[in-house]
Amino acid sequence: MMKLVSIFFQEIQFILKEKKNLLFLFFLPILYAAFFGYVYSAESLKYIPVVVLDQDQSSASRSLVSAFADSERFDIVAVVETQEEYEKVLDCEDALVGIGIPSDFAKHIKTGIGSSVIVTSNGKNLMYPNSALSFAREIITTYNGGLGKKLVEAMGQFPGQAAYTVAPVSMRLRIFNNPTNSYLPFMLPGMVTNGVQIGIMMAVFLAIVREYTNLDLWKENSLLVILFGKIAAYWILSLAGALLAIGFYVFVYNIPFIGSFFDILILYSSFIFAVVTIGMLFSAMAPSVMVPFHPIEFIYFMPAFLYSGYSWPEFSKNLFTQVYAYLLPMNYIADPVRDILLMGFSENIGRNSLILCCFGMAAFVVTGLVCKKRIKTVLLEAEVKI
Repeated sequence: MMKLVSIFFQEIQFILKEKKNLLFLFFLPILYAAFFGYVYSAESLKYIPVVVLDQDQSSASRSLVSAFADSERFDIVAVVETQEEYEKVLDCEDALVGIGIPSDFAKHIKTGIGSSVIVTSNGKNLMYPNSALSFAREIITTYNGGLGKKLVEAMGQFPGQAAYTVAPVSMRLRIFNNPTNSYLPFMLPGMVTNGVQIGIMMAVFLAIVREYTNLDLWKENSLLVILFGKIAAYWILSLAGALLAIGFYVFVYNIPFIGSFFDILILYSSFIFAVVTIGMLFSAMAPSVMVPFHPIEFIYFMPAFLYSGYSWPEFSKNLFTQVYAYLLPMNYIADPVRDILLMGFSENIGRNSLILCCFGMAAFVVTGLVCKKRIKTVLLEAEVKI
């Protein structure tokens, strides 16, 4: 027992002496709690972009539209007159939720059989249909309990008559791009992409730092040749692994793949180039082979999935989250990949691929500068020893 206690206190002393151990055990969890908590600091979605199709144009329908407009949950960005315009706004994602009011809305309220409102939501991100359903239900319930009853009474109906056997207005939810409302197509593409990123970082940790003592390598090859060779190796293998993972979840879990394989290839090629070169930069800056990583890497990459906006929409991000997301490669691939799979297209493929390539080129240049400086130091030290 005494030996056990002795070993216990020896290890405590070792942990307290090593500042990095304290960083991992205490500071990092607190930092992650702050990072992850700040993403959801708004607690619930607000100002969801909405398009309205009011085919009735009655006082009853306009009152309901006003109820949605007055709610901080929704932001009416378009009011259209035809079904074609309605669907176009939703397809282009100018609005993420649609409110459709039928032409017989007021008539059915007046006759006492009740009417319905169709709430249409983009199912590629389940935050939208789930939130839209919940918030719209709140508004319609309030409408039925207050203004809805007043409208019924104004139209000649009185408490106790047939009009009150059903709610004046009910709601139906229609989901597109994920009609089964399943979490699998929603979550899996992003989780796999994040896994690709983490896998690359774990593999690249030692790529550069382990070579600093290999003097023959630096003497016999140029810096550009070494960096290009290493990046190409990790890029090809990582891309193959990513494509295999996509094939696996498409064919095994039956995730829809509506879009173009070429678009997926372009996005993943640029994304993996960016992540590999950033990983090379971290490896070039690593203190030693024994300590091939730095806590800043975990701070940079681990929150990437949440901060990318994959599960928390862009319009609900606070300013810090938006700025931080711009620095993350995941921010430029997560949503477009899911859009290609579930919707068949993404408007941001070219722009995002270019941004990711710029990330990669910038990281490549800085990696070269870091390596050049450290290699010069190593060679000088070697000459002194000789």
